[in-house]
Amino acid sequence: MSRWCALGFLLLSVVAHAETPLLWNQPASRQHCPTSNDAAWVQYPNGVACMRYFSAGTLRDAPLVLVVLKGDRVSQIKRSPDAIPGNTADAQRRQARAMLRQTGLPTIIIARPGTYGSSGNHYRRRQAEEFQAIAAALDTIKARYGIQRFILSGHSGGATAASALLTSGRRDIDCAVLTSGAWGLLERAQRMRQQRNAPPCP
Repeated sequence: MSRWCALGFLLLSVVAHAETPLLWNQPASRQHCPTSNDAAWVQYPNGVACMRYFSAGTLRDAPLVLVVLKGDRVSQIKRSPDAIPGNTADAQRRQARAMLRQTGLPTIIIARPGTYGSSGNHYRRRQAEEFQAIAAALDTIKARYGIQRFILSGHSGGATAASALLTSGRRDIDCAVLTSGAWGLLERAQRMRQQRNAPPCP
C-alpha cells in the first residue's frame, strides 16, 4: 500500500469514527473509553467514569476557557443512539465551534454522565455522583492543557451541575452563566424517597 493510500485510509477511519453515534447510559469501561484528546478517564469519591468532551479553539495554555454543560436529555435516553440528534463527536465539535465564533473564547462542551458518550446513568442526574464526575473531568482537562481559568455556562440540569461546581470550593472559575436552573434538588429527591419509604441514595 502506498504512503498516500495509507494516509487516505487513515483519514477515512478518522471520519468514520467521528460520525459513529455516541453511546448513552453505559457503565464506565476502559474498552469503550477513547484514547483520543476528547475523553478523560477520571476517578472521584464515588467511582470512576469515562467523560467525553468536545472542544474548539486553542486549549493549550489558555488563560480562559468557556465550559458548557447542557440541559437534561431524558427524552433521548430510550432512543437508539443513531436516532438522537447531534449524537456524534463531529456534531458536538461543530456546536463548540459555533460557540467559539460567538464568544471568541476557546470552548469545551463536557458531556454530562450518561449522555453523548460519557459513561454513567442519566436517570441519576443531578446527584452528587454526577457533580463529582464533572468536577474530576474539569480537573483532568485543566491539567492536560495547562488551562488557567474557566467560565461556566449551564442550562437547566447543566445549570444545576455548574452550581455544584461553584459550591465545591474551586478557585479557577471567573464567572458562571446559569439559565433555567433548578436548585435544592438533592433535598427534594431525598424527601421523595422518604415519602416512598425508599432507601436513601449513597
